[in-house]
Amino acid sequence: MTRCLTAWISIRSSGPCRSGSRLTPAHDAAERIDVVLVFEKVATLAVNADVASLASNRFAGTVSYWHIAESKGTSHIYLAGGYIAVTHGTAPKLIRV
Repeated sequence: MTRCLTAWISIRSSGPCRSGSRLTPAHDAAERIDVVLVFEKVATLAVNADVASLASNRFAGTVSYWHIAESKGTSHIYLAGGYIAVTHGTAPKLIRV
């Protein structure tokens, strides 16, 4: 059974975003971008955040910094009010919505 995690988040970024491209959050950017991160073959998930609060305030740009693994491994997402780490078996997909 494949375990899949989909995260819909809002970030501030001045860079372009195409499916599968690298995108770096930027605090000084005026534009907020909604993206979906899809992790497949999820082995572990660690969350230290008030997820309900993040969901209701995602329009503000909740991601401070991230390191998304380019293939299998662990991706780290640092939030304005927490942290998420996902260990996955395939390269994550980044999709702008």
